[in-house]
Amino acid sequence: AQVDLVARDGESPNAMNSDFDMNSYRILNVPAPIALSDVARLVDVVNSSTLLIGEAPVLDNVGQMLITDLALADYVECKRYYAGGPLVPNLVYEIVAASTGTADGGTFLNLSNGRQARLISRTLNPKQFGAVGDGVTDDTLAIRAWMVLENRELEGYAGEYIVTSATMGIGSVLKATKQTILRRKSDSTTNLITLNDYSELHGVTIDGNNSVASGSGFSVLCNTKKSNIIDKCVIINSIGACVDIRSNTDDAENTETRVSNNIFYGNVGNSVQLQDVKYVSVLNNSMAGGTRGVYCDATTSQGSSFVTVLGNKVKDCSSSGIFFPFNANAADPHTTNAIINNNLVEGCGGSGIAAQSSNTTIIGNVCKSNGSGSDAGILLNLTDGTVTGNVVSFTSGIGIDAGDCNRISINSNVVHQNSRFGIEINSCDNFSVVGNTLHNNHTGTGTPTEFRAGIMVYQGTQFGGISDNGAITGNNIRIGTNQNYGIKLAADTRKITVSGNSCHGSGLINDIEYDPTNVVNTLLPFATVLTPAASLVIPQEGLYIEIGAGATAISTLTTSTGKVAQYREIAIRFTGTATLSDGVGNLRLAGDFVAGNTDTIKLISVTGVWYELSRTVN
Repeated sequence: AQVDLVARDGESPNAMNSDFDMNSYRILNVPAPIALSDVARLVDVVNSSTLLIGEAPVLDNVGQMLITDLALADYVECKRYYAGGPLVPNLVYEIVAASTGTADGGTFLNLSNGRQARLISRTLNPKQFGAVGDGVTDDTLAIRAWMVLENRELEGYAGEYIVTSATMGIGSVLKATKQTILRRKSDSTTNLITLNDYSELHGVTIDGNNSVASGSGFSVLCNTKKSNIIDKCVIINSIGACVDIRSNTDDAENTETRVSNNIFYGNVGNSVQLQDVKYVSVLNNSMAGGTRGVYCDATTSQGSSFVTVLGNKVKDCSSSGIFFPFNANAADPHTTNAIINNNLVEGCGGSGIAAQSSNTTIIGNVCKSNGSGSDAGILLNLTDGTVTGNVVSFTSGIGIDAGDCNRISINSNVVHQNSRFGIEINSCDNFSVVGNTLHNNHTGTGTPTEFRAGIMVYQGTQFGGISDNGAITGNNIRIGTNQNYGIKLAADTRKITVSGNSCHGSGLINDIEYDPTNVVNTLLPFATVLTPAASLVIPQEGLYIEIGAGATAISTLTTSTGKVAQYREIAIRFTGTATLSDGVGNLRLAGDFVAGNTDTIKLISVTGVWYELSRTVN
């Protein structure tokens, strides 16, 4: 049937001309003025399916077209690619001069008469390039020719395509349904799909075929490329990492890549693996099994930076769920400016989240039932970091483990039913542990008796520095099965404020415990035990003092420097019988205070004189 009207840009043409003869095929009523060269551009595929030409010949298959003597400017539609093969949509060609394009089995085909057939579909699918997609035939050449085209829209077509490897062209976008399956050929020893700058994958299933394939390589590789998107794909059975994004350019260019809304399962390696990247987002993916969910490494002096891991579900990895490691072989061996928020990490064989990075937020994550041995729900080696609003439970080891950190806040987390410490501070400087809820930790017995605390602060054997300049305030700590202390400050700890915690009955031995020989300049309950003397030297700093039994009455309180802060308040608890004498030295009391075990008195210093505020006889 003839087409009576050709429209441009959706509008009816004006000033209709007479017919143009095209080798006995006609386009009627063409708007004037128009050149014959414009006809080919007008005669195109609309919405990838409708051809506006008159009586174009329809051939059964592409092979038949190749041997037919077709004239220049002819248009031909083929029903299928191979004789006897399945029907393929949009196999419409324009006959053009020889060498107009490079013959690739799809967009340009060489004809037996020396001319070429040019595919004029706006979107390209693998069937148009001769791919069979039966799960048996090796479709590597067809898939490569299809994917390598630049700045094109690639349309997935249902089928199982066996592929050794393929590379996407610059700027091309592949959009498919999950019924478009690209499966690694069993003898493939390289990366399955390699992306180029600005190329994208949407909705395709990528099968690494690890039950049969014995080689190596990643399922999707973005190597020194930028602005890639991998979205709503299913990536399964990978041999190496499912998605590997790397730069190796020492932070010289922005990676600017997004991996989002994908499903990963049945894989051997990491689901998403990052190396020396900048501006990469890993969002809302489901990751089951494999070595790790997200692994972000650094090998150059700049490392990785501006990495966001948000809203992912990571389960049953053999190692840590989300891991930002320290790399001792790099000059600046960690990730900077990392966001690890609102992820669910469950059932992993290592720590749920392990972050050895700087300028990092770890907020709103749920880490449940992770680890083996001493692993942590959240493992930290941070400089300038915030760990807030996480729920950490049923870990084989420690709830939140902070080691060798500097300028870090651990606030408002819920930490419960972990086998060892609720929160561990190991050789950290400038830290705050504020407003956390800890319940029933130390359900196991994997640590020595003296270390079984809800919150533990000390210098461990792994690091050389002491724990210094910290605050432990406003926490709610409850007893654990084998928890001997609510809060404990052990060896090599100084300048720590412990105040306002709700921890009554939180330890089987003591609620708050400290090592008096190594805990110095610290504001915490009863940090110093003193022997009564007429002129008693008390610490220069500190809110609380313990005084033991002694026959000598105490009449004067002084410090090692002889100076006392104006309006400084102290609370004294007695562990045995002792006496404070009123009015003899610098004490102004409501009479002598003859104290017994557990009695207390509170004093305030005004111009070097200590005045009684209150006393209790317990």
